[in-house]
Amino acid sequence: MGAAPAQGCGGATGSAPRLDLRWGLFPSLNTLLDAAIAQDASAIVIDIPIGLPAGGPRACDAAARARLGPRRSSVFPAPSRGMLDAQTYAEAQRLGRQQTPPTGLSRQSFAILPKVREADRALTPDRQTRILEGHPELAFTRLAGVPLEWPKRSASGLVRRIDLLRRHGAAGMLDLLAAVEEAHPRKAVAPDDVLDAAVLALTGQALAQGTAWRLGDGGRDARGLLMEICG
Repeated sequence: MGAAPAQGCGGATGSAPRLDLRWGLFPSLNTLLDAAIAQDASAIVIDIPIGLPAGGPRACDAAARARLGPRRSSVFPAPSRGMLDAQTYAEAQRLGRQQTPPTGLSRQSFAILPKVREADRALTPDRQTRILEGHPELAFTRLAGVPLEWPKRSASGLVRRIDLLRRHGAAGMLDLLAAVEEAHPRKAVAPDDVLDAAVLALTGQALAQGTAWRLGDGGRDARGLLMEICG
């Protein structure tokens, strides 16, 4: 799932710059990146870890969990680089124990390991000037000023997030949700997936304006990739 601002949009909604969203469902990260770069996107924000530690936690993950408070569990620790090619959870855990310091891996993080591998192969330090790691819950926290009370899949959580998006310039969220639901079953694209993509589009806008949160200690991994989370 990807969301991007329409080119040439302008005007304002209240005090927030208007952001008209387009959406698409892409078969791979590379397909999404190629499409966004072809449209000359100034910022491409993905919810996939970029920059993998040799061992131990990333400073940006710890900083994001601290900002999120009650929603801290939504930040899955990034796998270490030595785990990247693991084919089973047991193998990933074994490889993690061999790192310095030893590193564990949650089942949630293992589930996205194929996407992490794809992102790692697609990224270079030069490409990071435009392609950045974001975290939707961190972005919603910045918009609200506080961590959100309700989980994103609850009815109250969905309503709260839609309202935040609307108040910060993402117009037509209900129409966008309806269009996605008409095109794809919920098992393919859930409503919270759409809201996550939309708030990362807002994060891209905030990065261009210099108002986004950028968490991390400036550390880079063995490939020179910056380990940073934006929101």
